[in-house]
Amino acid sequence: MAGFNGGHSSVLNARVTGFTRTPMFGKTAQRSWEAFAMKLLTTLLTAAVLAAAAPVYADDTSSSSAEPPPPPVALAPGEVAAKDPESILAALSKLGYPGTMDKMQDGRPSISVQISGLKTFVDFYDCADDLTDCYTLLFNVSLDLKGSATLDQANQWNSKEITGRVWLDDKKNPTLDFALSTFDGISEDAFDQNVKLWDKKIGDLKDFFKF
Repeated sequence: MAGFNGGHSSVLNARVTGFTRTPMFGKTAQRSWEAFAMKLLTTLLTAAVLAAAAPVYADDTSSSSAEPPPPPVALAPGEVAAKDPESILAALSKLGYPGTMDKMQDGRPSISVQISGLKTFVDFYDCADDLTDCYTLLFNVSLDLKGSATLDQANQWNSKEITGRVWLDDKKNPTLDFALSTFDGISEDAFDQNVKLWDKKIGDLKDFFKF
């Protein structure tokens, strides 16, 4: 038994001794391993770059559960805004200028109202695509002259007047317009002052063109 054990130990020692003295890889094998490792690293890096560049798509299920857009902010008491045409109509009536709500050919809201003896149109601009939620009111009035106005007269008015611009229609009649932006709302008092200013400008227009 002792000889058997010694023989087994000798064979094991010989194998261990041979293993430690002999390199695991030759030069050719080492080069092959380095080439393989480089290819593997390159492949992994390429995959990481492609994954980072890939577009991220939204979950289709999220759209079905998305909340509807919030309703427009209600006006504070005592405010008017173009985004609420009824508030403009009510404010005009309160000031003694009852008007009529209508629509232009393109569907844009418009109010017709008598101011300073002439029909004024209050049109709504700077609106959403569906012509709601507007920000700006455009007051405009036209004079139906017996003769015709000239471009020099219109330029003379525009060079001197800050409020209200004049332009000529195809019949050479002057049209005066005035823009008022209300955004999310202005006070009724501010609206009142602007309407009174518009009333005065109509009187100035009639005097200027001897209407």
